[in-house]
This record gives sequence, C-alpha cells and structure tokens, in this order.
Amino acid sequence: MQELEVYAENTRSLMLYLNLHLLNVDDERANLMASHLGRALGICDILRKAPYYIAVQRGYLPVDVLLKHNV
Repeated sequence: MQELEVYAENTRSLMLYLNLHLLNVDDERANLMASHLGRALGICDILRKAPYYIAVQRGYLPVDVLLKHNV
C-alpha cells in the first residue's frame, strides 16, 4: 500500500503543489492538504481504472490487498 501512496504523492500531489506554487500560496497546512488530497485522488484513479488494469494484466493494485479480499 505504501508504494501506491508514493505513486499518488509523486503524480497527483505534485500537480497540486505546482498549483499552490503558481498561486503563490506558501503555507504548510496547504501543502499538507495537497499531499493528502493528491494521495486520495491517486488511489481513486487506480481504483477507477482497476477493471482496465486487470484486463491488460497490469499490477498497480497491492497484491496483499487483493489476496486479502480474494480478488
């Protein structure tokens, strides 16, 4: 699960950080919210695209979570 969060942080959160920078927002709380929101959005993206990823045999979902839920 940690790898999924790192992926989300490095993709979706990064774009939110860029937006904050472009808007000249320099606030620690805003950065923290961007991090959490970006991780949530990134995980939602993976879940939304799960049927496609499964169909093309791409392993973006954590194996331990899949096994836990018999997927």
